Amino acid sequence: MLGQTYREGPNLNDNEWDLGNDLGLKFENHIFDILSNEMRKYYDLGAKIYRTPKVRDNGKDIILESPVTLENILELTFYIKDLNVLRIYIECKSSNHSKISYNSFAGNLSRIKEENVGYYVLVTNTTIVPYSYYHFKEEAEKSGIEFVLIDQYLLKKYFLQNNALIGNENVPDSFDKVYIEYQANSCIIESKNAYEIYFWIRNYSNSPQTVSMTVNTDRNWNLDLDSIEHMVDSNSSCCLKLIAIKKIL
Repeated sequence: MLGQTYREGPNLNDNEWDLGNDLGLKFENHIFDILSNEMRKYYDLGAKIYRTPKVRDNGKDIILESPVTLENILELTFYIKDLNVLRIYIECKSSNHSKISYNSFAGNLSRIKEENVGYYVLVTNTTIVPYSYYHFKEEAEKSGIEFVLIDQYLLKKYFLQNNALIGNENVPDSFDKVYIEYQANSCIIESKNAYEIYFWIRNYSNSPQTVSMTVNTDRNWNLDLDSIEHMVDSNSSCCLKLIAIKKIL
């Protein structure tokens, strides 16, 4: 069962952001218009941007294709790596209230994994939970796809950069430190009560950061790890999974 998400630091990604009439297709159109303008410098090099059908889009709303690495797109660099053509799928999810559920986008991987996709980007005015980020990223990597999440804080920053902020929101304007969210989900492992604990570490600063943590439980639990030390690149994130199993006394 999925547990509540906790955080260390200010609330960056789970705030009210009421898009009013700009939900759904209008939200997608807004993202598309900004991206189209950003992509202009690459059109002469053969890059393309296009929309997918409004129904049966198979988990993608916008497609970017380029014969070269794309810089400063969504304030990120997308590398062509060892592909002949860089292909980026962008899924836009908007909501006035709730987080995006894992089931609402997890099935998209099975529909795109044979399509030579380099990046799968989820853009949302809300957020997802650590469990969802961990498992989608893990599954995407098995197919050679890099998962990128643009949720509340990064999306507002992107909109402001392009003078394109929409809706009524209460999202912080600036943050340049490490941000940690964690979630403990109850489960059964080898017939014993257990927890899967997800630590989602995001580095919003402009330099790599090493994160060190000690994890403690009471004497009735065994942890597979009792300490964490992980380096997180600038403007990047990672999610670590720990297992706690209850001792049988």
